[in-house]
Amino acid sequence: DRPMTRTTPTTWAPFLGAARHNGGMATLKDQLQGDLTTAMKQRDELSAATLRMALTAVTNEEVAGKQARQLSDDDVVQVLVKEAKKRREAANRRGNESEK
Repeated sequence: DRPMTRTTPTTWAPFLGAARHNGGMATLKDQLQGDLTTAMKQRDELSAATLRMALTAVTNEEVAGKQARQLSDDDVVQVLVKEAKKRREAANRRGNESEK
């Protein structure tokens, strides 16, 4: 068993580079879904939770607005960057509160 550690935005780093070099391969969202399946089979709870969170953010962005749409890999990267920024800011707020 691997100890649970805090999820950091750097966990997504391997996925962010894949969107730029995906010639002929599955989309970034497909890769995230495949990685989630693998993490679940390996009982890697931290990775599975991180991937679920990322996929939920992507799906929410796809259905936002008046009409659902499929995101390009670049759009998926933008969503992941935005989510990472939110988590980073929340972690910084928690760190500042604990110092008081």
